[in-house]
Amino acid sequence: MKINDSKVIGKYRNLDLQVSYNFMTNTHTFKLLVKAEYFGEFSNSTDGNITRLDNAIEKMPSRLERLNQNLENYKESLENAKVELTKSFEKADELSDKTLRLAEINKLFRYGRSGRTGKPITIIRRFKEGDS
Repeated sequence: MKINDSKVIGKYRNLDLQVSYNFMTNTHTFKLLVKAEYFGEFSNSTDGNITRLDNAIEKMPSRLERLNQNLENYKESLENAKVELTKSFEKADELSDKTLRLAEINKLFRYGRSGRTGKPITIIRRFKEGDS
């Protein structure tokens, strides 16, 4: 078997069993192929490998249940997001005002750094005191 190559070597409990070799970790891994893929890692023990395959199969129903619950949560989140999109942004005016003020402050910084009116600290003090 080539590096990072995988091959279906047969069936286990009526599921396709695909194996591959990971040269980075020096391990053999398996996938049980159904509508989804269930992964595991082989060991040097034959009995241990059978147990690993059985454990992967036994976890399928709980994994499916968890995935279905996640799907329901995502659907609910999507519906909530759609509702939120229809609402107007309550602080749009405040955001606009603060964005304009930020542009003014940035302009003061740029103006002060060019050397035309002195040090930026002086400009900030004047700005804080309301002498913009």
